[in-house]
Amino acid sequence: MISNQKGFTTPQIFIFIFILVLVVVVGGYVLVIKKPVPIPEQNQVINLRGMLVSGGVECQGFQGDDGKFYTLTGDFVRPGFTSDGPFKNDDVVNIEGVHLEQTYCQQGTTIEVSKISKENSADETVGW
Repeated sequence: MISNQKGFTTPQIFIFIFILVLVVVVGGYVLVIKKPVPIPEQNQVINLRGMLVSGGVECQGFQGDDGKFYTLTGDFVRPGFTSDGPFKNDDVVNIEGVHLEQTYCQQGTTIEVSKISKENSADETVGW
């Protein structure tokens, strides 16, 4: 067997290099897979598309196209509170608003909605 001046054999050196490469490759793969979804900063204006859903404890639920569950606050009528409101659960909507850190909603990332409109419907936009 061939060994270097420190006494390591060639198979030991190859095993060390193999493990080192494996750790780097797997570690990089895990970092890419586990990349967290960024949470909007406080008062950052954001635009989202998604569906109004039930499930909000205190606030209207919203399932964003980004896969996240949000809760919505604002001056629009919460679907389900009245039958004559312009929006209801299962409506696909576009919203504009700001992220709030502290709210009474108790769950999800809360957005204070400044504009909401049904998808592909310019005549049903509510904004303040």
